[in-house]
Amino acid sequence: MNVILTRLTICELNNHHRDQYRSELINQIAKAHQKAGRFDKVKFPPTALGPIRSYRTKARKIFYDNTFPYERGSWAALPTKNFMRFRELMEPQIDGFRKSVQDFLVSYDAHIRAAEIYLGEMFDLETYPPVDDIKDAFSIDLEFTPLPENNFWAELPADALSKLQQEVERKNNERLKATTNDLANRIYTAVKGIHERLHKGLKHAKSGVLTEVNTLIETIPLLNITDDPRIDELHTKLHLLFNQIEMPELKKDATLQDVMKSQTGDMMKQINQWGLL
Repeated sequence: MNVILTRLTICELNNHHRDQYRSELINQIAKAHQKAGRFDKVKFPPTALGPIRSYRTKARKIFYDNTFPYERGSWAALPTKNFMRFRELMEPQIDGFRKSVQDFLVSYDAHIRAAEIYLGEMFDLETYPPVDDIKDAFSIDLEFTPLPENNFWAELPADALSKLQQEVERKNNERLKATTNDLANRIYTAVKGIHERLHKGLKHAKSGVLTEVNTLIETIPLLNITDDPRIDELHTKLHLLFNQIEMPELKKDATLQDVMKSQTGDMMKQINQWGLL
C-alpha cells in the first residue's frame, strides 16, 4: 500500500468547572436527589479560547478529510501522493494553534478579569491556577510513521510463511477496498448534500456549500490510492459539473440548477449500483 501512518494529537484547557454549591441548590429547588443533576460553569468567556478552538477544528477537519481510518488505534492512513499537500494544509493550523495558545497565556490575567465580569457571582478566583501551571494543558502534535515491517518472516517455516503471506494479502486487499469505499462514501455524501440543497432551493445557500465540494474535488485524485477507474470517473464528472461555478451565478441560473439536479442524482445512483457504499 502506498500509504504512511499519521496521527494528530490535540490537548487543550478544560473550560468547564463543576459548581458544587449551585449543583446542590438546583437539586434542592427541584426536590431531587442531591446527585440527580450537576451544574457546570465555563471558566472563560467564549472569546478567550475561541482562536485556539478554531485552529483545532480546522486541523481536525483537514486531518479527517485527507486520511483514511486505520486499525491501529488513533493512527490513520495517509496516501503518500497526498503527503506534501497534507503537510502544507496542516502546518498553518498547527502554527496558528500554538501562536493562539501563546497569546492566551500572555493575556491570562486579563482573561481572568474578563471572566469575573462574565460570570458575576459565579466567579471563583480559586478555580484559576497560576499561568505556569496550565501551559502543559495545551499541545498539538502531528506524527508520521511507516507501515510496520515484518522482519520476522524470514525466520518462519515455509508452510507457515505461505499461509501468513496469504493472510496479509487478504488483509491488505480488505484495507484497499475499505479506502475505496470510504472515498466513494465521501463523494456520495457531498453529492447528496448538493442534490438535496438544489431541491430545497438556493435562496439562503451560502458559498461554503460549493467550496466544500470543490475542496473534495481537489482531494479525490490524491486519496484514490488504488487508482480505481470508477473513482476517476466520478472525479471527472464532478470537475466538469462544478468547475468555476460560483453560488451567486448558480442562484440565477435555473437551467444550470436543473442540470445539476439531474447529474448529481445520476451520480448517486451510479455509486449505489457499483456497490461502493
